[in-house]
Amino acid sequence: MRDIFELIAEIMNSDVKFVEDTQRIRPKNSEVFRLWGDNTKIKNLTGFKPQYTIEQGLTETIDY
Repeated sequence: MRDIFELIAEIMNSDVKFVEDTQRIRPKNSEVFRLWGDNTKIKNLTGFKPQYTIEQGLTETIDY
């Protein structure tokens, strides 16, 4: 979330700050520390190739 938040703030030239709620942070011994998305399977099965980077998509959405 922080990465996307910071990217949007940068695109919008905003000085907003990310605020964490410490009660919502995963416990230290959690089975999953960080979640990552991966589009490899859809690429392999369908030949899908993104036409936009995340930065391009967010910029167009914000400009809209």
